[in-house]
Amino acid sequence: TNPFYYGVILQRKSGELHKGSHEPMITKAEFDRVQILLGSKGLKTAPHTKEFAHTGQISCGECSLQGTAEDKNQIICTNCRFKFSHTNSFACPKCETKIEEMSKPTILQYTYYHCTKRKIYQGYKCSQRSIKNSDLEKSIENFLQTISINNKYLAWGLKYLEESKVKKGQSKKAILKKHQASLDEVNKRLDGLMEMRIAKELTESEYATKKEKLESEKDGYEELINKFTDLQNKAEEQTMSTLTFAERALREYSKGDLKKKREIVATFGSNLTLKDKILHIQAEEPFQVLTLATKEIPDLQPMFEPAFEDANKRENLALGEVNPTWLGSWDSNPGPIG
Repeated sequence: TNPFYYGVILQRKSGELHKGSHEPMITKAEFDRVQILLGSKGLKTAPHTKEFAHTGQISCGECSLQGTAEDKNQIICTNCRFKFSHTNSFACPKCETKIEEMSKPTILQYTYYHCTKRKIYQGYKCSQRSIKNSDLEKSIENFLQTISINNKYLAWGLKYLEESKVKKGQSKKAILKKHQASLDEVNKRLDGLMEMRIAKELTESEYATKKEKLESEKDGYEELINKFTDLQNKAEEQTMSTLTFAERALREYSKGDLKKKREIVATFGSNLTLKDKILHIQAEEPFQVLTLATKEIPDLQPMFEPAFEDANKRENLALGEVNPTWLGSWDSNPGPIG
């Protein structure tokens, strides 16, 4: 009954558990199973709030309320085969056989998500049923598969963006130069306006009116220059981040902890709904583009891998020759990635 064996320290006064620095001898799952089988003799700890990966991220597709999650812990009595919750139970409620006296009982432990069903009015109550966490995560993994790209294409895509950045550099400079010239002209006119006022060529009222108009133009050009620069930088950063995410998301979600799974879902979309045990995902714009790309090119990896045997030819193949137009258009008009 000592949690020390699976790597934590029990504070006897508070009943709280803290991670220890020692090497665990058994897993948490193995320890929990023993506690269930021990029944009333098992370890008693202070109640705590269980964390789930996707609470607050999924809403009900029928009544629009937020979904919630909970664990279901059951045991099948070896005497009468009755299935009951073993949480805070020490014996079968039907035949009263003590859990500690059962011989190798079947223990069922799983997490499921469901609507809170708090919206009740005029006799209405949400009819949606629960879904197992394993099925929910499988749906998320299926979506991540639709945006997944291999590491070779990731390297290729980043190289394409870098080359595109260089090519677009000249046109960007030309646009900025044009805006800067307009701003310089407005500043020159403001200086001339001041000279005209000093020379009393303008009344105070005329000066104030013209100055206000020119300063408004100046603010507009400054905002245009700053916004243009920020948008270009943001577009490049978001595209690179999204491609990197697409290459690793499925792998990291499958192996990740609760925090990592939550972060990944928050990155690709904020509008997830669950209806009839089906998870509907409305992804952010960049991931919609990736999904369309994989549909149009089902065999994405062979499509983008060079077909040459010579290593040097493969290494020197330019991205422009492949012409991934969907990537180029996305780069020029990116959407949020979370």
